[in-house]
Amino acid sequence: MSENFENLGDLGEKIKDIIDRAVSTKDYRQMTEDIRETVGETVNRAVNSAVDSGGEAIKNGLNSVFGTGNAQSGDHEKYQNKTKEFEERRKREREQAKEQERELARKQQERKRELAVLYEKNTGGKMKGLMLSISGGILASGMGLGTLALSISGQ
Repeated sequence: MSENFENLGDLGEKIKDIIDRAVSTKDYRQMTEDIRETVGETVNRAVNSAVDSGGEAIKNGLNSVFGTGNAQSGDHEKYQNKTKEFEERRKREREQAKEQERELARKQQERKRELAVLYEKNTGGKMKGLMLSISGGILASGMGLGTLALSISGQ
């Protein structure tokens, strides 16, 4: 890890040298390219170092959980059993995730149908029929009462 900090210190010195050279030569395009290359190299070294450290940590972690997998150490069977358990658990988790996705898709479809009904264009067909029925009933009863009144009065 300390070598990464040393690389950063070297990076600062290199950038300072590049800038000094650019100021003295008045060639700023080359300065930009030199800084890009220098920073890129330093970043690549830092990333590679981090990947190597992370890979080693993962390897050590897996070995501590599953054993070394070395047949002579007696850990081989334990390693195989843990691997099978892990694979079975991952398979169950994937099946559960697929089921949850299907359930979510079903709920989304149901919600879309609800929204379609809620926001669909209402042409008033049901209301129109109701109003015609009521109006017809009122007119029919009015005509019926008028006819009754005329027939009673004898005209």
